[in-house]
Amino acid sequence: MTAPDSLYHTITNDIIAELEQGVAPWVKPWTTEGGGAPLLPYNAASKRRYQGVNVLLLWQAAREKGYRSPAWLGYQQASGFGGHVKQGEKATLIAYGSTFVPNRLNRDLTGRFGEASYAAAELGAAFLCAALSIPGRLRHAEYLGSWLKLLQHDARAIFTAASKATEAARYLEEQGGRGVSTETDENEA
Repeated sequence: MTAPDSLYHTITNDIIAELEQGVAPWVKPWTTEGGGAPLLPYNAASKRRYQGVNVLLLWQAAREKGYRSPAWLGYQQASGFGGHVKQGEKATLIAYGSTFVPNRLNRDLTGRFGEASYAAAELGAAFLCAALSIPGRLRHAEYLGSWLKLLQHDARAIFTAASKATEAARYLEEQGGRGVSTETDENEA
């Protein structure tokens, strides 16, 4: 197994484990101080949002570690601000290259995703709700089964679905007059 294949399998297996526990990694990852809506993770230094599967990875890490803020910094960025990293703290895995392609909104996922195409739509809805500060809930628990079936057979599916979900959410934000940066900050987390 090559290094990229190993990364796909590692991330996909983590998501499968959550789904098997009845947790949708894209639902209610963290909230604002006042208990508000979930927010999309962003780099605190550049203010740019993470996208694609990195949103899921950072939401998962925030949930596991009890982080309440969606702001992320790399070790060198934290040091540059005069900050410190807690002793024993480990870096959070993010995937390089799972980026959004501007002006390419092909949402027909039925060929590859089959029944799980609705699950990909649920992921896009979660990203959009987070971007617009609308509390999201998993309204269709049967999607968990579709996701499990899909991910157990295709370790790259979550990467494709998350990328498409980012594209769709950004497109809708732009159409609604909310300017969003199309740049990503996947070099630091």
